[in-house]
Amino acid sequence: MPKFATKENLETIVDALRDEMSDVVTDPTDAGPIVELTAKGWAEQNGTPSPDSPVDIEVVRGKNLLPCTVVTTTNNGITFTVNPDGTIVANGTVSYSYATLILLNATKLQSLPVIGKSVTLTLSGCPAGGGSSTHQLAATLGDGGTTTVLTDDGAGATHAFTNVQCPSAGNVFIRIYGNGRTVNNLVFKPQLEIGSVATPYVPHGHIVVDVSHDGTTTAIPIPLPERGYVAALPDGTCDTLALDGAGGYEWTLNTRMTTQAVTDGVTGTVGVNVMSSTGQIADGATVLYKDATTTESGYVSDMPTVPVHAKLTTDLHDLAVRCCADDGAAEIASAWGKRYESRIANLESAVAELVANG
Repeated sequence: MPKFATKENLETIVDALRDEMSDVVTDPTDAGPIVELTAKGWAEQNGTPSPDSPVDIEVVRGKNLLPCTVVTTTNNGITFTVNPDGTIVANGTVSYSYATLILLNATKLQSLPVIGKSVTLTLSGCPAGGGSSTHQLAATLGDGGTTTVLTDDGAGATHAFTNVQCPSAGNVFIRIYGNGRTVNNLVFKPQLEIGSVATPYVPHGHIVVDVSHDGTTTAIPIPLPERGYVAALPDGTCDTLALDGAGGYEWTLNTRMTTQAVTDGVTGTVGVNVMSSTGQIADGATVLYKDATTTESGYVSDMPTVPVHAKLTTDLHDLAVRCCADDGAAEIASAWGKRYESRIANLESAVAELVANG
């Protein structure tokens, strides 16, 4: 031990290192890259299921409920160009009273996960300047026995449904009004989501991960697995999303959902490694169970390519998007705090030795 080492100056160094480590963990602007960030799947049932009183299993799905099933087409002089991210660009001159693009017809509306539910929905994505004489985005749905039309003129449209239904004339459409009216690069971002507030557009089948770097937060849409959901079971088995900080992502899938549990040979214990809408492992029930692990990976071109060194957070949105993110600070401490922990441990040992030796 050097002769100048005293209990007091070693404790001062320890305190300084703790402060420095705290800064790295809680304000990671200069912390450097993290090897990987992970988000976990989620599932929940709001009630006790039984065969006579089924309870839906809520899992992680994308917040945008509108699938993009249309292709680029021209109607009454307007060409509607469908982009890979689901946005739609209108160009041309209207040759009739209006030009229309049907996004979803009544048959396709039947597959919306909110059919039959009591929920508030918000439609958004109409560009600014919308109205009954210019352009609109609209959705025709049923609320019990009443037809309800959500019409977005640019500020979003909201309705609290007691029982979402799909009437025979149900649809979702874009309409450009005015015979002879010309539009140039009019961009629609159709989104139907749970809640009373229109939030930024996310492509259907994606969740949003907020990645921060150098004080800037970037919202990154990450494609969900091909099956369209991720989940977790009561025993802790869960699907996970890993980001490598350079644009790569990988889903590790450990659960699966089926309505043919007996036919598929599902075994397990309900409430442990199985969830069931009826409380039973049975055909006809919606059953979430532990499955053999599979992976799906890809690359997101707009992921920050600089070293990522901040929290991973996700948009928690009721039935739409719900992921439990591992604590970003803990990730940073794991990746970058070990050098501080080692130095602090050595210095504390030296302090203890000084105290023991008087």
